[in-house]
Amino acid sequence: MTGFFVLGWQLSVQNANTLAANATKDRNALHLDIYREIATSTQESSRSLSRLVELLTQADTAIAFADYGIAKWPTREQLQEASAKITESVIALMTTMDKWAIAVGPKSADFHDALSDDLGSVGSNLSTLLSLMPPPTVQAEPDKLTTTIGALRWAAFGIEGHLRDLRGQAQNLLLGGLFTHRIPPRRPTDPSVRVVSLDDLA
Repeated sequence: MTGFFVLGWQLSVQNANTLAANATKDRNALHLDIYREIATSTQESSRSLSRLVELLTQADTAIAFADYGIAKWPTREQLQEASAKITESVIALMTTMDKWAIAVGPKSADFHDALSDDLGSVGSNLSTLLSLMPPPTVQAEPDKLTTTIGALRWAAFGIEGHLRDLRGQAQNLLLGGLFTHRIPPRRPTDPSVRVVSLDDLA
């Protein structure tokens, strides 16, 4: 009789262990899917940012060689399209974060705030740049143009930095059950650069 109860207890423990293992496996699989979705969104935003930075470099070149007329300015349409794609892709990322808020935690709101601030800076500096853009053969207010281009590029780099923060933090949070290594937080040499984290201890 004692053996019967022992066997029953062993089976119960085995069943509980199996259920726990299956739950962990399912949770890890879901976390992997969530991370892939976030990573895809951040990559799309990075591609949009790269296009804007490329156009800003073209504008810098046009200013530098304005006296020679050998470099073309990016068009208004190109700049506006690049900005629109950045906004679209970043909003899509925010939507993904909202969709999985229960998994990424409440500090995802910090990413929303940081990305929104830099999106606003991109928009305002782009408006200034468009108002200053000279005709193809005229260089108008070169110092202000250069300053505005620099501010616009800085805002784009700010967004890219937050995307990098998010990719690393999401890996730690969502894939931590699969890997022992942890990605350290970004530590810029400039203390004024904002670093965002999903982890209160980061």
